[in-house]
Amino acid sequence: MEATAAAVGSEDQAKYSCSQCRKEYRRPEHLKRHQASHLSARPHRCALCQASFRRSDLLRRHERTCTGSMLKGSSSSRSACDQCVRSKKACNSLQPCLNCQRRQKNCSYGSGEQLENPKPMDHLPVDANHLNTPTQDLTTLGYMDLLSEDFQQDLADSWSDFDYAIPPGSWNGPDWPIEPMSYGQRRVALQFLERFTRNEGLVASFDCCTETERIAVRDLAAAKHLGCRFDAESPVAAQCSEIVSLIQEVITVKPRNSVVTQSWSAAVQEECAAFFSPTKLSLFVELYWTIWSPNIPFLHRPTFNIGSARPVLLAAMAVIGASVSSEEHDRSSAEAWFCCVEEAVFRDDEFYYDGSRESAFPPKSRIQALQASYIVCLFQNWQGTDSSKRRIRSFRYSTVIAVARDIGIAHARHPIYSPKTFPSFDWHEYVVREELIRTLLWIFLLDTAFVIFNNHPPRMAIKEMRTHLALNEGAFQALTREACFQLLLSSTTNTQIVLTSYCEMMCRQRLSEESSKSLADVGSLNLFVLTSALHSMIFQSQQVFGYDDQMTPIRTGLENWVTTWQKYVQIYAVLQRHQPRSTDDQAFGSLWQRIGFYRSADEYWMLAKLMVDRVAISSQIEANRTIGDEPATDDAQVKDDILGKYDETSMRQVNELITDFQRILT
Repeated sequence: MEATAAAVGSEDQAKYSCSQCRKEYRRPEHLKRHQASHLSARPHRCALCQASFRRSDLLRRHERTCTGSMLKGSSSSRSACDQCVRSKKACNSLQPCLNCQRRQKNCSYGSGEQLENPKPMDHLPVDANHLNTPTQDLTTLGYMDLLSEDFQQDLADSWSDFDYAIPPGSWNGPDWPIEPMSYGQRRVALQFLERFTRNEGLVASFDCCTETERIAVRDLAAAKHLGCRFDAESPVAAQCSEIVSLIQEVITVKPRNSVVTQSWSAAVQEECAAFFSPTKLSLFVELYWTIWSPNIPFLHRPTFNIGSARPVLLAAMAVIGASVSSEEHDRSSAEAWFCCVEEAVFRDDEFYYDGSRESAFPPKSRIQALQASYIVCLFQNWQGTDSSKRRIRSFRYSTVIAVARDIGIAHARHPIYSPKTFPSFDWHEYVVREELIRTLLWIFLLDTAFVIFNNHPPRMAIKEMRTHLALNEGAFQALTREACFQLLLSSTTNTQIVLTSYCEMMCRQRLSEESSKSLADVGSLNLFVLTSALHSMIFQSQQVFGYDDQMTPIRTGLENWVTTWQKYVQIYAVLQRHQPRSTDDQAFGSLWQRIGFYRSADEYWMLAKLMVDRVAISSQIEANRTIGDEPATDDAQVKDDILGKYDETSMRQVNELITDFQRILT
């Protein structure tokens, strides 16, 4: 059945009417979406329960609460469509799948078999489906699925009449691979890593939105916060006063060899109070969330309270938020306080070890102090001077690791979450545990970053990382306790395995199809951790004579990782638990939900593989060149290091290596 559209009225007030029901719309794309309601086709299929929908937004709404129960008890394990089975191609199990879409083939699952349900879950307890709290909405609790699809269609159509404030085509956000992994020009050319090692600064290096988005976000945040008046007794004003006092202390009471160069005066006090004023602090924290936080998602925005957070954490967030602002004045003002905030953070009382708390789970205040120190390492290492970068890499970061160990890496674990545990599920306890896990993972990732980009020996051992992996991003970003728990249950992987065991499993032997598929559901952040761990192993293997033999488990790990990543992209990447921000969502208000730079984890894998291949070739050449027991000269080393300089502040030698690899790949 086809519906025709007619444009009515003037060009400025064009209306498009449906020939079936005569409903009118201002935009042709809204009419096109409405026309789907007159068709019987349901092309959008849930990968968990096989329910089909007419529109993609209805499918996304359904996926928020789907537990895969419709296929409970199914004995089928097939997940590919008929065409992909016959052609022996990887299938992403959608309807239509990507292969059939590209080839314009009829996509069907008509052999009497249903799609695979990796791990069907029981329904939540009755009390979990009938909670009545002020924070709930119909979508969160799954009540939208109880309504007829026609009613949902009409509800959505009523919203589509409103024109969005964002002009069509103005959004140019970072791409996210939703197709099966392709080693085409963009991916294989290491474009992200080449740019990352060539540029300086947070905005130029990481995913900090486009210039258009940063301007719009800054304008919206300024309109929201700069017009507010804060009472002198308000919690935010009290936090600002505390921050100014901390800055005054580090300037007036300087230890020997202090990194702070300012002298306290009335003018400095005025500048400090202006930068850390309630309105500016609120503005910069907002910029932190929207522009920066997707790159390092270890703070929980839904429960974050600016009035009760640790002052040193707020100061660090404000500095990095101002550093990624579209306003030059914000950025230059932030740089003036880099060293003062660094000194204040590393002097914080919570940052020092207290032996009496060794066996207890760390308080949130101490975790926040650790997070503040990590943020300082970020803005000083990517935005600071060369001396600041060396200081962070050589001294401050070692202190961060020491505090992380004092807190206790073994504490970074979750209990088992199951449908039966929902009544006792403590959302705030989950948040504290998840923040600790993510903070420790990012500390480990910074260690591997120093290994990769500065050729610095690793300071954290993989075997000490007996922490759980981060749980899915959708649950971490969920706005309510109920939505969080639903998304926690949607995972198909074993959440009780520690990082050390995952690394060992990947490098021991080739993973089975089932194991690889289960591992893929850990998500892009955890897969980024695993491929970064391989870089640490590569560095350590180069320090052993006869090191080519040490590369065998690393090669196995590389093969397992890329297979797992492909499955993640094909099956899980588009699901709401791993991609909370819809790919067609262009609202500035949801930018904080996007996936950050670590979506380019496959480039880290490619770099690791090329480095291993280069090691093997160099080893063979040197073995053929060496005669008898005679030692090699400096010009003909037995071991040809991939990078010549150790602990190098500049990333130039890594950039040159990547450029050499690009010539080979292209």
